Amino acid sequence: MKKLIVFALLVAGQTAVLGQTVNIHMKDGRVIEYNAADVDYVNFSATKHEAVDLGLTSGTKWATCNLGAARPEDTGYFIAWGEVTGKENFSWENYKWCNGSKTSLTKYTSRSTLEPEDDAAHVMWGGTWRMPSLEEATELMKECTKSVTTQNGVLGAVFTGPNGNSIFLPASGCKGDENNWEGLHGLFWLNSTQNNYWNSDPAADYFEVDCQTVRYTTYRAPRSWGLSIRAVTSE
Repeated sequence: MKKLIVFALLVAGQTAVLGQTVNIHMKDGRVIEYNAADVDYVNFSATKHEAVDLGLTSGTKWATCNLGAARPEDTGYFIAWGEVTGKENFSWENYKWCNGSKTSLTKYTSRSTLEPEDDAAHVMWGGTWRMPSLEEATELMKECTKSVTTQNGVLGAVFTGPNGNSIFLPASGCKGDENNWEGLHGLFWLNSTQNNYWNSDPAADYFEVDCQTVRYTTYRAPRSWGLSIRAVTSE
């Protein structure tokens, strides 16, 4: 954000000086030049995230990429359930909704669905984007044809809807366990918890792409773990 503000100020300053050129330096080395006298104003628009209509009964559309990813095969962010930012280390000690241990939850002790302010997809992308529900994940697996494949060197699964459109889900694994299953499984958070447990850990729901045994299912994982998120929208 600071870079954007500085850029806007520089443009504004240069437009006041006739004969000046606005130079925009691109990451690929190109320099785009504009005559400052021709620049009216500068604004910035949010990134548009693509939604794919798979022809599902509910009309739910699925994002082409994970949160934090630029391409369908990219991992993107690992995020703990109910948190809204990615991070590197995942444990109960740094989980947002407890006081340092799995026995001291501070939220979602009875509520079964994330509130919008704790839904990472909604917070990061805005609009009608949100994390999928258990019912929507079940619908995806039931109504789509599925196949394990490799896209740009990344193992994952293609889900093809009744209308022929498809999405790719990478086997990015997870964070929070000694075995993170990278390259074998893709684990994607859902917006719900049945207030049950994984071993002795409070858990939340996720859906899984198991490229090792070619299996697609829903299950639960400790809320403190870092999983991928594939957003959905109704628009």
